[in-house]
Amino acid sequence: MTFELQFDHAHRYFIATTTGSLTAHGMLDVGRALLAHPQWQVGMAVIFDHRRLAFATTPVADLEAIRAFHHDHEDQIGNGKSAFVVSPGRGDDWLALWQQGNQRVTDHRTAVFDAMEEALAWIRRSV
Repeated sequence: MTFELQFDHAHRYFIATTTGSLTAHGMLDVGRALLAHPQWQVGMAVIFDHRRLAFATTPVADLEAIRAFHHDHEDQIGNGKSAFVVSPGRGDDWLALWQQGNQRVTDHRTAVFDAMEEALAWIRRSV
């Protein structure tokens, strides 16, 4: 899994564009890069552009590791928003993936979209 980060200075949110296959290692790298970025502030919004990310065969253990990272860094992440953009028609697949394993309670708000424009509108309403 590879990724690229962009920061929108005007609206103060990040876009993380991912490619390849969803793995814990890859998503933890994304998380570390976001938290280490000089523009990062607690509670910021992020759009995860997963339109070129394969996630159908992601093991539950990877999902648990991603959740654990979020939990362990909750004080640095804060209660912002994360928009997940997937390919058209794949939103239900993304939601089904994350129904697996142990759920964690968080104040962080999330939503899934199949169009970048919708994700941008949702994120910008909060920033």
